[in-house]
Order: sequence, then C-alpha cells, then structure tokens
Amino acid sequence: MKDRRFRTVYKDPIKMALVVCGLLVFCQLLFLLIKPLMTALIDESSPWVVSVAMMLFFVLFNSISTFISDNLGWNWGRSIYGFLILGAAGYLLAWLISGRSMNELPGLRDLVMIVVIGFIVLKSIATTMMMIMLFIKKRDAQKE
Repeated sequence: MKDRRFRTVYKDPIKMALVVCGLLVFCQLLFLLIKPLMTALIDESSPWVVSVAMMLFFVLFNSISTFISDNLGWNWGRSIYGFLILGAAGYLLAWLISGRSMNELPGLRDLVMIVVIGFIVLKSIATTMMMIMLFIKKRDAQKE
C-alpha cells in the first residue's frame, strides 16, 4: 500500500512539488528556530540557499521520475507547473524570513538561473531518452 502511494506521488510532478514545498517549509522553520542560537553560522542568505537547494532536489527527482511516466506530454507540462509552484513558494518564504529580495544578495540570481536552466536541460534530456526508448520498443514490436 505504501509503495503504491509513493509511486503516485513520484509519478505526479505537482504532488512531488507539494511534498518538496512541505519539506521546504519544515527546513525554513527549522532555520528560523535555530537562527538565534547560531547567529555566526546562519546569515541572511541562508533561507535563499535552502530554497535553491530544494529546487535542485526537485529537479533531480523530477527528471528521474520521467522514466516511469506513462504520458510524456502530461509529465512535461505538470513538471513545469510544479517547478513554478516550488519556485514561487521558495521565493516568498525566503523573502519573508530573510527580509531581503533575491536581487539584493550577490550571486543568488545567477545561482537560481543555473538551477532553472539545469531543470530545462535535464528534463529535456530525460524526455528525449524516454521518447527514443518508446520508439525503439514500438519498432521492435512491429518486427515481431
């Protein structure tokens, strides 16, 4: 039963993004609680780094989940929506916690752009590999 529920979350990119959003909220709240105790280690860019790390986590697992998808077009569109949901939630949460926008922190905008481009590239590679694999399976089925 648990395996089936895990596969359902893993197959749907929006559900995966919502799970990662929950993890993001947990980590941000943990940083908010720990911040008074460790002022030397946690600075104003820490919430932004956590948000970018969660986006990278989503990118990795979402690209891998392409290989178990039944419908590539559906998966591609929902992956984009899931990434946008996670990015918006991460941006809003990091901005609320740190009090600074992404443009005020040096180098963070470039880091986010690298993650966005990496998402598009990895998702494209995984989708192309899956399309080639489906084409080969269809061709082999016709030969038999």
